[in-house]
Amino acid sequence: MGRPCDVEAIQKIADIYNLKVIYDAAHAFGVQCDGGSVLNRGDLSVLSFHATKVFNTFEGAPLLP
Repeated sequence: MGRPCDVEAIQKIADIYNLKVIYDAAHAFGVQCDGGSVLNRGDLSVLSFHATKVFNTFEGAPLLP
């Protein structure tokens, strides 16, 4: 809920072992990390629009171009 993990440490481990980093960012809308969006970290950030999340679309997600 707005407190990102240690993204630098996770990225260092991923770089050492040639791993991909995927973040569950369901509660990360607007969360900043080192002056930028935490959604820009890792290889992929996944958002959720479920009815129980911060922003919801009532059981669905918008179609993005």
